[in-house]
Amino acid sequence: MAFHVGQRLSYAGERCTVRYVGGVAGTQGEWLGVEWDDAARGKHAGIHSGVKYFECKIQLQALQSDFLFSWHCACNRFSCPALR
Repeated sequence: MAFHVGQRLSYAGERCTVRYVGGVAGTQGEWLGVEWDDAARGKHAGIHSGVKYFECKIQLQALQSDFLFSWHCACNRFSCPALR
């Protein structure tokens, strides 16, 4: 599954928007930076090891996003693209 910025997805029943696709310093592989519709779901603010990779479009709270390893996402953890 190919991912792109702006793509709407559903992960474990929670909707999100892809805000970043690419590498993250100090890690291997491709990562997705996602902004959760439910701001309480997030653990990060688009920053990893002091480097800002993306910004959430709607700032509801400081930690409303996550980095997800794209390989895990491609293995059916993501359901069909979210409609909203």
